[in-house]
Amino acid sequence: MKVVAVLLALIVPLAAYFPTIAIQRQEQQERADEQLHQLDQRVEQALSAQRKMQQFLEEGAHLTTELEQLRVTLPPKLTTANILRTLESAATRHGVRLTRFAPRPPGQWPPLQVVSIETEAEGPSIAIETLLRELGEKPQPGQRFLAVSGVTAAGTRTSFVVTGYALPDPR
Repeated sequence: MKVVAVLLALIVPLAAYFPTIAIQRQEQQERADEQLHQLDQRVEQALSAQRKMQQFLEEGAHLTTELEQLRVTLPPKLTTANILRTLESAATRHGVRLTRFAPRPPGQWPPLQVVSIETEAEGPSIAIETLLRELGEKPQPGQRFLAVSGVTAAGTRTSFVVTGYALPDPR
């Protein structure tokens, strides 16, 4: 009987102690599982942000390239020297010689700055027509925007007005 009493004395406290430990362990396990789930979500969010960051960097590089091309189309400063180089290059390509290049005073057409240049060219009419068509076309990326107007021809001489535009940087 003493043995049963000793065993009961040992088993009863253990029987009362283990369920409370089991409950505590279960609660700890649930908390750990919840924390693990939250950490998994945060890792997935971080990985997603990393993928998006790469996309943003690629898009930023693409936009920088596009902006540079647009800066050629509508540069921030109005310079007649660049327009003269463009005209001379196009004229040479088409076998036409520029005989007059007379810039008018620059003007404003908010938000654009504008300069018109009285120009005269000499060469075959087909070459001049091709030159004028090229200058007056919608610009391709990286090509300066110029407008051609007031075209008059007399023999191999043609006079016209080339208008260049600039978009000043607002900063």
